Amino acid sequence: MMTATWKINGDYIESCNCDYLCPCIYTNPQGAATHDNCVALMAYRIDQGNFGDVSLDGQRFAFVIRSGRIMADGGWLFGAVVDEGADEDQRRALTRSSQWHERAALRRGMLRMLLRQAA
Repeated sequence: MMTATWKINGDYIESCNCDYLCPCIYTNPQGAATHDNCVALMAYRIDQGNFGDVSLDGQRFAFVIRSGRIMADGGWLFGAVVDEGADEDQRRALTRSSQWHERAALRRGMLRMLLRQAA
């Protein structure tokens, strides 16, 4: 199955219920959370971007997740919240990112965004 190509540039912020410093930061979600589960919020502002031919410029959205103690084990509860200013195609593209077959492409885009901000 072909998937659309993601490209996003913008800002990202994340917070979770772990004690400081969250083990996911340095174990790439392989380490155990500091509590019985992980509850996290990831919020994004896209300055420029697209999903296939759908422009995502200026869109904002957030993911809310809950996982077991080790995030890499899967079994996440996952929700997406999209800014009310998104049109139907943009909303569909952003909520589609919460589906498993699109997550890997989105994460690669987020990693590029974070690396660019760190430079």
